[in-house]
Amino acid sequence: MAKEQTKNKPTISWEIKRVDDHQKSDTFYFVLLGLMVLLLVFSIWQRNFLFGIFIILATGTLLFITSQRPETFSFELTEKEVIVGEEESIYEYDKFSHFDIYEYNENDYEIFFVFKEKLKPVFRARIWKGDREKIEEFLKTKLPQKKTEPSLLDIVSRILGI
Repeated sequence: MAKEQTKNKPTISWEIKRVDDHQKSDTFYFVLLGLMVLLLVFSIWQRNFLFGIFIILATGTLLFITSQRPETFSFELTEKEVIVGEEESIYEYDKFSHFDIYEYNENDYEIFFVFKEKLKPVFRARIWKGDREKIEEFLKTKLPQKKTEPSLLDIVSRILGI
């Protein structure tokens, strides 16, 4: 949950996992391995062994990533900047053009900070449901809020839990 601090400058800080920590069902693994087998059969039928190697590596990577526990990140919103971790990454508000808070489901919210530079990806930070209004009101004093939709990759990774 977010904590408000007053050390000469008001801040909002919170810690949250990168993604929800939930176990994958056996169905997920059966579907993934079944899809791998189908694609391997297709690659053998096409005599494209490089594609078969790619399928094996991609499946192994996906299995490895989904078996990892999600990292916990800390965020802090100050008067002038967004701080991720123990001052690991600092982003000043003037680097962003706007923000939006997107609701994936009733318990999963993310802040999208959109950079002014077009080639930079959107900076995302998960937030707790109960802190949404407080964070939104704080950010509205720093940045404009504009509707921002997640990318297809964001949605697929959220479904897969990676």
